Amino acid sequence: MQSSQQDQPNRGRSLACRFRDLPRPLGRALLLVPAGLAVGALGLPSIASAAQGHADPSADLAARRKASAAAATGPVAAPSDPARDLRAYARAGYGYDDAVLLSRLWAHGTTPAGAKLRAGAKLRAGGTLPITPGQNAWHVSKDAALEAFFNHGLGYDDAVKLARVWKVPTPASGDLSDVKAAAGRTFLAGVPLSAGRPALHLPTAADELKAYLRAGYGTRDAVLLARWWGQGTSAFDAKLRTGEKLLAGGTVPIRPGQNAWQVSQDVALETYFSNGHDYADAVTLAKAWRKGRAGDDLTDVKATAGHKILAGLPLPLGA
Repeated sequence: MQSSQQDQPNRGRSLACRFRDLPRPLGRALLLVPAGLAVGALGLPSIASAAQGHADPSADLAARRKASAAAATGPVAAPSDPARDLRAYARAGYGYDDAVLLSRLWAHGTTPAGAKLRAGAKLRAGGTLPITPGQNAWHVSKDAALEAFFNHGLGYDDAVKLARVWKVPTPASGDLSDVKAAAGRTFLAGVPLSAGRPALHLPTAADELKAYLRAGYGTRDAVLLARWWGQGTSAFDAKLRTGEKLLAGGTVPIRPGQNAWQVSQDVALETYFSNGHDYADAVTLAKAWRKGRAGDDLTDVKATAGHKILAGLPLPLGA
C-alpha cells in the first residue's frame, strides 16, 4: 500500500503496521481514534482495544506484509506535477469511478481528486495501481481488499468479531483472510459494515448478465456503454461491467434506450477522456470545427467530441 506520492522503500508500511511497532502504551494512545462511522456503527473494537487481546497470528501478519509489499519495493513517485499526473491517470484508462475506489482503498481522508493525482504520479514513475480501470469494488484482487481493510484501521481481532457477527465459522488455522477481504470490499463499495454480511464469494459472469438484463439494458445499450468506458471495451465486457456495478449497488449514467445524442454533457465528457483524449486534442478539434481556440476552456468542444465517439463517428485528429 502506498504511503503518498513520496513512496520510499522503508516508508511504505501502513500506518496501522507502524503504530503496532511503537511501545504498547504509546501505540494505544495514538490509535484511540475511531476507524470510521461505519465501524463505530457495528461496534467493532478499535486497533487500540484489539491490542489488549491476542496478537495477530502469523497468517495475518503475512497478509499485512504482502499488502504492503508493493509500497515497500515500488518506484519513488515522480515529483508532483498536477497537469501531468492527471494526464497520466486519464491515458491509463482510469476515470472518476476508479478515483472513488482508490480514495476508499487508500483511506486516511484521501479524496477522489487527490487519488487521481497520487495515482497519476505513481504511474508516471513507472509504478502500478492496486486496481485496474473500470474494476468494481467486489472484483478487486484479494490483496487490494486486504489493503483497504488494514488502511481503515482494522486488525485480526476486528476480523474475529466480524466473523462472529456475520456467522462465519473461524477455521482451526485462525485464517480469517476471507472475512477481512470481504470487509475491505465492503469499504470499497461505500457500504457500512453494519449493513449485514457481504457475499464472501464474487458474483459470476452469469450473475452480472442477469443484473444487466433485469435493469432493462439490451444489445444497443451495450455498444453505447462500451464506447463510454472506452479503452477497447467490447460490448460483451460492457454488459459484465454494468452488471458488476449494479450488483454492487451502483448506478450507470446511461439509461436503457438512450442514444449518443441524448446522454448528458457529463457522460459525453467522460467518454472523451476515457478514450484517451486530452486538452491538446481539444485544441486541434476546436481549430478544425472553428469552435474556440487554445487557451479557452473548450468544454463544449470536448463534449461534442464525446457525443461523436458515442455515435461511432471519427474525430478529425489525423494519424
